[in-house]
Amino acid sequence: MSTRRGPCFVPILLAGALVAAGPATAATVFSFGDGVDDLTSLGFTQSGLGLTVEGFNRGYDPVTGTGARRGVNQGVNGLGVSGNPESGRIAAGKALRFTFSDAVSLTSLVIHESGREAESFDLYDSTNTLVLSQVINGDAASPFHTIPLAGLNLMGNAFTLVGTSVSQFGTPNPNRGIRVQGVSAEAAGRISAVPAPASILLGLGGLGLFGWTARRRRRGRDF
Repeated sequence: MSTRRGPCFVPILLAGALVAAGPATAATVFSFGDGVDDLTSLGFTQSGLGLTVEGFNRGYDPVTGTGARRGVNQGVNGLGVSGNPESGRIAAGKALRFTFSDAVSLTSLVIHESGREAESFDLYDSTNTLVLSQVINGDAASPFHTIPLAGLNLMGNAFTLVGTSVSQFGTPNPNRGIRVQGVSAEAAGRISAVPAPASILLGLGGLGLFGWTARRRRRGRDF
């Protein structure tokens, strides 16, 4: 006696469809160029996400998150902190604080640095915890350096960049420091759930196939 046959590949195709259905995510990118400068804070909005940037003078205390306010300098190469001896750059304890209108995952920084010396900075999160110490080589071919941050899981609504290069005021090249040309972040409310890996879904599809085959065999014996 014959039994009905069904398409054994259906569970596997279904698993493949579930894998393909995982939505992609995209970060919001803020690019800083010429604009109003020497204000103690600047405001930006991009794709519905707000960003406020504040400047702090030399001597900023990253542990307490306090310091004397100083104007934010905005030029073609990005944002710095007004005032000498760093001439609008971020070094020797000057700082920029980036405060977002929503909790975000910080995904990258674009830093401008061009000169003979290597420059350095520290990055702190909204709890004033040091999350990154970075050194940039000024002899690189391009003065713009992209610092990827997505793998560090930097979540929060505020991040502070503190220049740690030592000032060389009075030497032949006193203009130490960096500028921030861009920041990218993804609002926490817009981060999509990570789809299940293909191996898991295909495994589930395989289990469904085995169960269907076992039922066929039992039904065949019953007949």
